[in-house]
Amino acid sequence: MSIKSTRKLEKTLSRKTLSSKEVQEIAEYFCSYFLLKSIPIEMSHRRMKTTLGRYFIDNNRIVLYKTIKVNNIATLLHELAHHLGYVRCGKANHRREFHIAHVDSLNWYYSIGKWMGNG
Repeated sequence: MSIKSTRKLEKTLSRKTLSSKEVQEIAEYFCSYFLLKSIPIEMSHRRMKTTLGRYFIDNNRIVLYKTIKVNNIATLLHELAHHLGYVRCGKANHRREFHIAHVDSLNWYYSIGKWMGNG
């Protein structure tokens, strides 16, 4: 998947909003697919100006912040990619390892989305 098609898919996904339960279910399914330890997802009511979500390495959790589009799937997949990248190579930054993990997460979601009739 090219960077251009990845961004297009991410834009499409960012329009989808999910409940807290759906967010946690997707995260658990993601972790089981990539053979990762399950990671808790916290839904914060705190509004941030530019940060939509955050992966915390030290206590192995993801926080999704309240935005105009609450709980969007693109942010969840972005933060799960940080988790995947960290497990794979010990880094959770926005460098090459993260981008590979991010493309993997988008491909994964696209494949299950089609399977679930959402793609």
